[in-house]
Amino acid sequence: MRSRRETSSGVMVLASSLGKFLIYAPASSGSRQRLGVVGRAVSRIANRLGLEIEISRTSRVPSPYVFYLNRGVEDVPIYCDFGKDWDEDRIYNSIRSVVYALSFLPQFSILQSVRRC
Repeated sequence: MRSRRETSSGVMVLASSLGKFLIYAPASSGSRQRLGVVGRAVSRIANRLGLEIEISRTSRVPSPYVFYLNRGVEDVPIYCDFGKDWDEDRIYNSIRSVVYALSFLPQFSILQSVRRC
């Protein structure tokens, strides 16, 4: 069963054992708006898949980066926001297309439900 909670940035966090999306976000306060847009797009796909979202702030990234993490499988880069000024729908479609492609690999079969989204 999943539990839900809302974060202060408006990003929905879902608890799940199926895997999760990890968003690395710049520690600077000037990146909040981009994190909000990327976070909402990730939240939409995570909600459809029943996956958890984790946000980690770090000074090591210049813009939001999204990874898919699953137990026993290495972390997979899903999206990089560097140099982009895309809206939420375009980011969502980009992430969805990568997740869709991954869903055909045996080690990512848990993502097959994205094919019905």
